[in-house]
Amino acid sequence: MRNKNLIDRMMAWYRGNEYAVQLSLDIYAVAQIWDDLVDRDREVGRDEITETFRRLIYTMPTNPFYATHAHELAPLMHDMMLQWMVANQLESDQQPGDLEKAWMLRAGVYQVFVYIASLAVDSAWAAVVGVDIWRCYGETLEEFIHEQQHREGEQDA
Repeated sequence: MRNKNLIDRMMAWYRGNEYAVQLSLDIYAVAQIWDDLVDRDREVGRDEITETFRRLIYTMPTNPFYATHAHELAPLMHDMMLQWMVANQLESDQQPGDLEKAWMLRAGVYQVFVYIASLAVDSAWAAVVGVDIWRCYGETLEEFIHEQQHREGEQDA
């Protein structure tokens, strides 16, 4: 998803709460770089790595929205990280049904966005806007499985 479109959508999801938007953009950016580093889908530059650690060490903890809700967001973000780690293991093992589970688990960041909407507005709003949030998950199951099979073929070569 293009950054401008994502920002506009997040502004709507969080009803203009700029700190919630910035936190979500930071979480999304960190997740993308971490995935690229682990999966080695692309070369990640030194500046991108430095920016990612700046977000993790300084920008996210000092974000006023995060500071207010850290006691709720930290466990949820930890769960998102654990789901992603489990997804990676399922991709490696690839027993029947594992790729489908991995695809679902990799999308944990969207659940964090729904929860941020509940904190920025309320739970009723989050349930409504959650549909749009989840529809932003752009990778289909078929695309994910195809990518995994392509990656296996490269490793076998």
